Amino acid sequence: MTDTRRTLISALAADAQPVQRPGRTGRMTLAWLAAAGALAITGLLLHAPATVFRGPLLLTSAQFLLESVLGTLAILCLGLAAFRSGIPAPPSRRAIWLPLLPFVAWLALHVVELWHPTFEASMVGKRLHCWLEVLAVGLPGLVIGCYAIRRRLWPLRGRRTGALLGLASGALPALAMQFICIHEPQHILAFHLAPMGVLGLVGAVVGARLLRRS
Repeated sequence: MTDTRRTLISALAADAQPVQRPGRTGRMTLAWLAAAGALAITGLLLHAPATVFRGPLLLTSAQFLLESVLGTLAILCLGLAAFRSGIPAPPSRRAIWLPLLPFVAWLALHVVELWHPTFEASMVGKRLHCWLEVLAVGLPGLVIGCYAIRRRLWPLRGRRTGALLGLASGALPALAMQFICIHEPQHILAFHLAPMGVLGLVGAVVGARLLRRS
């Protein structure tokens, strides 16, 4: 290496600043969660007023509290992972599996409920077509998130980004249903949580097409 080239490299390195993770993804995620959550809850209440609210039971049932905390954590992790995946970066399995851990734990806890229910099975709070409500009020969050990521970020893996965003969008109304609809393990798995998978697939398809960069 010549002295001139070494001097040039040293001069460029002296002025270089360390690259940090863009902080706006956190703010964008919180803004998206607030908007999508407000739309989901408003949509659920406008379609059919809640006849029961299980919020006070958080103080009396450790299992119900754990379910709610894991659900909230899963939504946060999925949403943040979706927005972070809109930033070009080398492929990483950790970027996929770490955000899914709270989500998988949340699902596993509901499977455990089949043998160890949180509450006695009851028809109190039954909502007609609650599975359709989860899909309908979760879809706007998916659309808003895809629009924000396309406008503000530069996603390279649209399918993955859309799938994460779809799961997070479906988890918002699914978690809300825990407080206002039937609390029966099989009903929850089939009509509250299964629609999240549908929105995840829809998100993967939408992301592959709308978040594709030329």
